[in-house]
Amino acid sequence: MTSYRIEITGLQEAIATFSKSPLPTIMTFFDSKVMPVVAAIARRETPKKTGDLADSQHIVRMGDLHWAILERERYGKWIRLGVDYTGPMYPLRPAYALYWEELDHPVAWSNWKGFTANDYGEKAAREGVTAVAAMLSALLADLKREYSF
Repeated sequence: MTSYRIEITGLQEAIATFSKSPLPTIMTFFDSKVMPVVAAIARRETPKKTGDLADSQHIVRMGDLHWAILERERYGKWIRLGVDYTGPMYPLRPAYALYWEELDHPVAWSNWKGFTANDYGEKAAREGVTAVAAMLSALLADLKREYSF
């Protein structure tokens, strides 16, 4: 699994200055406002030949101030990293025929060229940083209202 990190520095020090922990407010803000936007960016950047890969993405809270966007489709890794194998490709399933829209059918084998990497996760993370930065002023307003500082 490839991991991308959006890190906000100084947050733990800022939390320590409050009389009561603002962590629940921060986590609710990220759960309800920030992560849905970052997930939408990730889905938009994901290649959509069938749409299964984008549909398989989901947000998981890994801990306090730590979220991940995971995908259930195993071929996401191949798309992100690329495949440099070139040569004949044979089917392994009982039908013994390949099916790709780009090929004439039925096809017993293909001289496959591989494909270059498409790191859609990195693109989404870069754009997500911009979206998160824009939303932090709203979080600060929420904290000011709730904690009167």
